[in-house]
Amino acid sequence: MTMHKLVSILLAATFLTAIARADGGVTITVQNAAGTALGSKNDPQAVQLDYGAAYQNGDAIVVSGSGKYFFVQVDPAVPESLVYAPGGKITFPIPAGTELKMGYDPKAFAGASHSIKARLATQADLFAERNVALNAVDKRGQTEYFPHASANIVTRNEPDFYERNAIDGNADNAHHGVWPYESWSGGAREDLIYNLDFGREVQINKVRFFIRCDFPHDTYWKSLTVHFSDGSQMDITFKKSREPQELSFPEKKVTWLKLDNFKQATTPLGWAGLTELEVMGHDTNTQP
Repeated sequence: MTMHKLVSILLAATFLTAIARADGGVTITVQNAAGTALGSKNDPQAVQLDYGAAYQNGDAIVVSGSGKYFFVQVDPAVPESLVYAPGGKITFPIPAGTELKMGYDPKAFAGASHSIKARLATQADLFAERNVALNAVDKRGQTEYFPHASANIVTRNEPDFYERNAIDGNADNAHHGVWPYESWSGGAREDLIYNLDFGREVQINKVRFFIRCDFPHDTYWKSLTVHFSDGSQMDITFKKSREPQELSFPEKKVTWLKLDNFKQATTPLGWAGLTELEVMGHDTNTQP
């Protein structure tokens, strides 16, 4: 083989690798508050970044790629989630202070050794039946990636009652308060609205509720209404139970759902909460 031919092959291989990375690669970067990269790693399909320093205030994990669907696990103590990022980027500020203390496993983001994982979702992943509401990296106010939860009211605006808690993958509803009993709660009132935005079309057939059951501190909702983006709505009646309670229906394609018309089981009004909300279905998009 001539030197010219060898160089040509190497250049071609480099070019094809670059195309592969540009068309389907995934990159994890840890950056500081100024946006300076502190560590980064790239792979055409799946990547693990081992970051060997303690997180500082303002640090963030950024997952990016030319795809739109990523499996992301920002810490071994945080569940992996399939996240839809229409711009091909997920920016996750590292939780700190009361947000970290009240809403996350105490092992999460601690110490000076961190393992972060991300991989591109495949078409098979998107069409697999799963909980399409799960997003353990959701943040209040973010609009960069989905699913995303929001509400009109959060009890005292405290992190252990944030909206994200009801889609974070933790369904332990025996108590209320800091992790592992974080939940969404709007206090002793019934004028609540809870929104779940999928960011794209999904096909679903079941909504599963884990109501908070810290009795006698808690009361519970005897019923609420689920509104779907297709214009339909359904009521669900709850029992005083720690078990998941389901609303099943023929498959429908939606981009969001909304909960309202909350009715408590007791008077005067007391404390009620939603520990976890699961929505069973799959994506309809054919381009991961």
